[in-house]
Amino acid sequence: MGVLSKARQPHDYVAFSGGSAGRVTASRFSEESTVSALLISEGGPTNRSWTINMPLVVELLLLDDKYHRAYESERHASINYRQIPRGRVLGGSSSINGMVYSRYHALDYENWVQRHDCKAGSYAGVLPYFKKPRPVRATKTIIGAPKAQCS
Repeated sequence: MGVLSKARQPHDYVAFSGGSAGRVTASRFSEESTVSALLISEGGPTNRSWTINMPLVVELLLLDDKYHRAYESERHASINYRQIPRGRVLGGSSSINGMVYSRYHALDYENWVQRHDCKAGSYAGVLPYFKKPRPVRATKTIIGAPKAQCS
């Protein structure tokens, strides 16, 4: 049966988050030509702000509640008990994190495989998904750094 969008088109799956995980989930569902996915997000035109695209002014995003929710994450030892604000724009918290992209060390994934008996979670198993969203090949030296080939 599916869910109907504003355009009254049926959808097989609905992802309720415009953050990184919701967008990836909806994208993965829609890769199948016979499947339709709908992404529902609280985010809107606020993510067109120049402040989202300029990491140097990330503090401005954190001072304005139109970009973030009025609550933060739980404190956790792995980040020195800091709290992380939760994004309120398309892209979710990833849009207000100063354009920081990171992933865990390969051995962390292998430890999780051992600890939780989850073979699909190995570094080799998840690496293609880290590479898929954004293959980047830098062609110029940036501030004295050697050329990067991140793909």
